[in-house]
Amino acid sequence: MRSLQAGHRPSMWRVWARGRGFERVQWLHGPCGRPEQWMLQPEAVCLVDGGACTFVWVGRDASEEDEALATALASRYGQTFEPAMQLSHALAGSEPDELRRLFHGWTVARGRDDTRQLDDLEDARDALQQGSGLIGRVLREGAWPASRGGAAS
Repeated sequence: MRSLQAGHRPSMWRVWARGRGFERVQWLHGPCGRPEQWMLQPEAVCLVDGGACTFVWVGRDASEEDEALATALASRYGQTFEPAMQLSHALAGSEPDELRRLFHGWTVARGRDDTRQLDDLEDARDALQQGSGLIGRVLREGAWPASRGGAAS
């Protein structure tokens, strides 16, 4: 069975139905050849090959024609493997963990503009929590006074 543990690198394609039997499929990849979360646009329908499962990701503004074409292509694609690959739908905003794990640094954005800010805050929190010695303790207690647990300094 194909799996990410066996060295499979996830792949992603965007699918467009152009009417009258015409279609367009574009391979999407980031600088390292892997798909990236920002490529999942609201108007897009994407196929994501996760090794054991093919996901049809549907953006909130995607057309029904694109979704139908992507589902048909994903089904044909999955049948080319032995055993046949599982097919799963994922709607924007309610992606399963199995899909999110295929993207490095997946963030759940509250809005378009605060995704980067959310990443920065999480990075800063992690750095503070890992700080050791007196400076780490001072920084942690200054940033999160409630976490002192009533300890007197």
